[in-house]
Amino acid sequence: MSRGTMLQPGAWPGESCAEKPAREAGAAALEGEKAVAGGQPRAAVRCPAEHEEDMYRAADEIEKEKELLIHERGSSEPRLSVAPEMDIMDYCKKEWRGNTQKATCMKKGYEEVSQKFTSIRRVRGDNYCALRATLFQAMSQPAALPSWLQDPELTLLPEKLISKYSWINQWKPGLKFEGKSEDLVDKIKESLTLLRKKWTGLAELRTAEARQIACDELFTNEEEEYSLYEAVKFLMLSRAIELYDDKEKGREVPFFSVLLFARDTSGDPGQLLRNHLNQRSLKLVGN
Repeated sequence: MSRGTMLQPGAWPGESCAEKPAREAGAAALEGEKAVAGGQPRAAVRCPAEHEEDMYRAADEIEKEKELLIHERGSSEPRLSVAPEMDIMDYCKKEWRGNTQKATCMKKGYEEVSQKFTSIRRVRGDNYCALRATLFQAMSQPAALPSWLQDPELTLLPEKLISKYSWINQWKPGLKFEGKSEDLVDKIKESLTLLRKKWTGLAELRTAEARQIACDELFTNEEEEYSLYEAVKFLMLSRAIELYDDKEKGREVPFFSVLLFARDTSGDPGQLLRNHLNQRSLKLVGN
């Protein structure tokens, strides 16, 4: 199997892990921590709790990261939301320095994962980290444009669904997304159009280096980046509506959707919108 890079959502230096829960976005897992495959095989895993991180890291290192965060917040320079690669075992040694039972277990896990993944990338943790990791790995890998993205009726989806389900008008645009239009249909259509445009452009690039440069540029542009997340969230809602209708009609549905609609806060697509998609923290799958 080829070896690639892990994406680590919610692990930006100096940010509270409590503010950035990551949820399952793929197939690989590391001792109960969620993972996502992508690019070359890539994965995203949740960061350890903040108090645990402090136990395993030197005080001077924590202070340096705090100073770095203050500098970044005061800087007007664009900041890449997916950090450069670092060796995965170096990351493990940095994050899990203790000799507790959990630290030992995590070290063994990283050793096993390192057989498939050579490096890791930290992902900015603003509660969109799971979406960010998934979208970054999907758009940066050398794959054909998804068929659903080529559907000419893709941008008609907002009008179609909102006219059928009036409760979608409760949609609240997420973090750092303004949009050029005041109309909800037009806002979402704008995001879907941008997603298609950017993904198509990346799929046409011939080399991994060119795709990486283009992805870095995209994930430094906050306005476009957060617009893409609105598109992905709407596509998630659209799929949830399909799965819920199938479930109600007695059709077979994927197991993850059974778990999704079994939750008290997402018993139907309307609750999913109000309690999850409208929140900054996208807790779509339970622990």
